[in-house]
Amino acid sequence: MLDWCFGARRVRQMQRAFRHGKITLMCLLMTVVVLRGTIGAGKFGTPEQDFNEIREHFHNRKRVEPHRVLEEAEVSTESSESNNYATFDISKLTVDEGEDEKPDPNKPYSLGPKISDWDEQRAEWLRKNPNFPNFIGPNKPRVLLVTGSSPKPCENPVGDHYLLKAIKNKIDYCRLHGIEIFYNMALLDAEMAGFWAKLPLIRKLLLSHPEIEFLWWMDSDAMFTDMAFEVPWERYKDHNFVMHGWNEMVYDQKNWIGLNTGSFLLRNCQWALDILDAWAPMGPKGKIRTEAGKILTRELKDRPVFEADDQSAMVYLLATQRDNWGDKVYLESAYYLHGYWGILVDRYEEMIENHHPGLGDHRWPLVTHFVGCKPCGKFGDYPVERCLKQMDRAFNFGDNQILQIYGFTHKSLASRRVKRTRNDTSNPLEVKDDLGLLHPAFKAVKLYHLKFVHIRDIDVKLKRCLTRLVPILNHIYKHSLRHVRPLHFDKDWFSVLKRLYNFNTAANKHDLVHAENSSFFIHSLKEAATKYMNKSSPLHAERLQAPMLHQTNMIWIRLFSALASHLWILMPFAPFLSPLSHLFYCMKMDSFGSSCCSQLQL
Repeated sequence: MLDWCFGARRVRQMQRAFRHGKITLMCLLMTVVVLRGTIGAGKFGTPEQDFNEIREHFHNRKRVEPHRVLEEAEVSTESSESNNYATFDISKLTVDEGEDEKPDPNKPYSLGPKISDWDEQRAEWLRKNPNFPNFIGPNKPRVLLVTGSSPKPCENPVGDHYLLKAIKNKIDYCRLHGIEIFYNMALLDAEMAGFWAKLPLIRKLLLSHPEIEFLWWMDSDAMFTDMAFEVPWERYKDHNFVMHGWNEMVYDQKNWIGLNTGSFLLRNCQWALDILDAWAPMGPKGKIRTEAGKILTRELKDRPVFEADDQSAMVYLLATQRDNWGDKVYLESAYYLHGYWGILVDRYEEMIENHHPGLGDHRWPLVTHFVGCKPCGKFGDYPVERCLKQMDRAFNFGDNQILQIYGFTHKSLASRRVKRTRNDTSNPLEVKDDLGLLHPAFKAVKLYHLKFVHIRDIDVKLKRCLTRLVPILNHIYKHSLRHVRPLHFDKDWFSVLKRLYNFNTAANKHDLVHAENSSFFIHSLKEAATKYMNKSSPLHAERLQAPMLHQTNMIWIRLFSALASHLWILMPFAPFLSPLSHLFYCMKMDSFGSSCCSQLQL
């Protein structure tokens, strides 16, 4: 019928289109199934939501590949090493290996093996090593300034910067004053962490550096603010331990702030080792330190409740054992070996206007100590902003004294920037150094490598004999004044004798022998003696006219010739009695020398 209605050819075309339609519908169905499995069925699986998601999928098709590549790049960046210091976790580097060795709880704490003859060991070492004298000038001991900080980075982002400022400040002062410096970042004894970490370090340095006469400890939060002040070393010749403090507050009141251990001087001697051993028992962390803190709080005036600290322990030690230690401890209050920052920093402008460097006291403090600020920790006892601003002012106050040498100064005590204070000239060496810091006298002494030796370290018998040498020189010098000049005696001999007389008088006064000067004088004396004994000299006839004078001078010519032939025994009058016998053999011809020789049984 279809053939009759549409014709055979038309029917075949319709049948073909129907078959193609079924195939198309089946492909469409399969396409929908695949798409639903690939991009999901939408939030609720509705056809409308499917359509929207399909449209969004095709709309963003061109951006799919770049998005995937970007995500992979971000993942790979996170997994690689970062170049950003701000985001780097520093704790990755501060990994401690293993645990600290735990001490035996049944043994009392000790800083090290007991030493009882350190003075003898050190004196022997100094005798064998004359190139490392413990004094580098008259009343100028060799000093080692010791400071340090934690081996780990500071717990705040700016703490290390302020530690850098503090060590720069200390280096400046030490460079100007001929002081050696040691900066420590190692915890030598885990038991003595915190306040007490300085004790094992100090003991180790004293024993390792016998050439050091004084060790100067200074906390990391202390700064020098008087670059021109020289410590009065001669004042402490009879003392071994110098701290800033007051006798009445320590010995009478037992006040825990009667002294400060943030900056102190300790002589290298047996006494120092003994007081370190007596100081240390309250230091081990844990139960010992906690219980000791309770004792200190109970015994000391106004002390808060906290674990034992080195300062309180020292006050307690001196107050309860004054007879043992007090005679050798000097509590200094004439200048600021330690100056509390809270009462000083705001007065810097007043000091600049009314005073000058070199005073060291409240008018211009030697040291400004930022007690309680704790710039390297997380928390301090004072507001952070106040502490950091005041530390900047203190640093600039001291740094201005350095910069002025070179014609600069900070624009203000709060500024990091500098300004010129004078213009450069074509004659830079004529510029005046107002503070005398560019080439100070105590710095020049070191350049000549002068050697000094305490007469008290020499054999007692030899010391007794050397002290007799001074009146002998007095005698011959005054005798020369009366008799030699009228005879027009050799000027070289007379001038050298005068200098030697002055030198020995000074040596006796200061209890020091100057080795390099002694060699110079003896060399000059040898020349003078050679001239005097030359028979062709025109003075020979005059000698014959003055037999008494000739006899006396010949005695001393032989004496000084003997000295000149044994120069090394004058360096520095060490007790080499065998070579000195030549010297005292000549001295037997004189009544003073005879008495001296009899004491030595020569």
